[in-house]
Amino acid sequence: MCSPLLFISLLISLSSITFCFSSNHESISGPTGFKSEIINKESVRSPFHNPNLTRLDRIQNSVRDSFTRHHYLQSLISDKASVNSVESSVWPASGAYVMKYYIGTPAVETYAALDTGSGLTWLQCLPCENCYKQTKVPIYNPAASSSYDEINCHDIKCFQTGIGKCSEDFSCQYELAYVDTSFTRGILSEETVQFSDGLQNVTMKYFVIGCGHNTTLHTVGEGIPGIMGLSMKPESLVTQLSYHKFAYCLGDYDDIDARGYVTFGDAAHITGYTTPMQPFDGDENFPFYFLNLESLSVNNSTLSIPTGTFNLTKDYSSGFMIDSGTTFTLLKKAALNILVDHILQNWQYKNRILDSSNNFQLCYKSNMDNIMSAPVISFHFPGVHLQLPRWNTWVKVAEDIYCLAVLPTDGMSILGSFQQQNYHVGYDLVNHQVSFDFMYCTD
Repeated sequence: MCSPLLFISLLISLSSITFCFSSNHESISGPTGFKSEIINKESVRSPFHNPNLTRLDRIQNSVRDSFTRHHYLQSLISDKASVNSVESSVWPASGAYVMKYYIGTPAVETYAALDTGSGLTWLQCLPCENCYKQTKVPIYNPAASSSYDEINCHDIKCFQTGIGKCSEDFSCQYELAYVDTSFTRGILSEETVQFSDGLQNVTMKYFVIGCGHNTTLHTVGEGIPGIMGLSMKPESLVTQLSYHKFAYCLGDYDDIDARGYVTFGDAAHITGYTTPMQPFDGDENFPFYFLNLESLSVNNSTLSIPTGTFNLTKDYSSGFMIDSGTTFTLLKKAALNILVDHILQNWQYKNRILDSSNNFQLCYKSNMDNIMSAPVISFHFPGVHLQLPRWNTWVKVAEDIYCLAVLPTDGMSILGSFQQQNYHVGYDLVNHQVSFDFMYCTD
């Protein structure tokens, strides 16, 4: 039986884990926040742009990745998930927004996909036991960095993430498996990372990363070097840097040259209208971003969706999450059917056609002028009435064919990045609020 003294010591040790994870960091540049440009992976300014993709290819990829990521998130936060086998999102493809940063000493340039559903920041590293295709940006070589340091399994940070485990040589190994059978395996390490907004640099020593030496990617084309985790987990970027807020603005999906931004700490502004994050079972340390979607409306007419459709349940079979890595919004099938029926009954435009790819439930043969007359859809949260512009509602899938950019699900619902376009979305991690402020993203 555990003695009272040992039990008290264990409690003290556990309560200090988060502090231990963030207190070793040293900012050598002073700023308490920073701003960085983000771009869609398919932007012509992105090193991962694939000029061979057609518009339909890009949309098909976004639909596929939206469903797969939903599957991942549903598994991750449900009782079915194993923290030792599932951690980050399905690998980002056409819908990903990427951020440039610098790593190591001397610093080298690399990129990561922003992911509000992930904790650990990781990237591919040399030597590669098995690495996916990454030719546009060099694979990181930790042996060339004087500041790289592997975490050993005697360090409490090895086990803080819940995914670290001891190897035979006492290094701290991690393994993250994905629902599409992609995976990354490697060493949890500390390294110096640097973020730049073009005017100043923010440098962080002893930043915990995953250095992936064995990674498999099931996607077509060039892979992004890794993930930048933005959840509220202890190992995430925002927690490690002790930033209590962050915000982003995602550029226009249809303008592959569009620019967006992400801001952290004092550079992040919580503007517009705010709504509370929804903690699970009253736990404000719940690391994922759920909101309380109360209702949907079309042209100010509230839809007759059954009460509780979007309530967060203990088994996570229902709930409403906001996510940066899911492209198209997913709604409970019953709610989406009611939405589609209401649009059909109340919009006089009758040129409905079937989606040849069978991705979307409601499509029209139309030009953008007619689409601009479509009913306005709004999402209603406590304190926020999120009115979607038509270009955040309808996606052009072919010449003069537009579809309602919402997908059906039997599980929890997700507000995707397509519906967040040109909204300044702020995350206040102290007051547990998310804000929405419509604006066109600028540098």
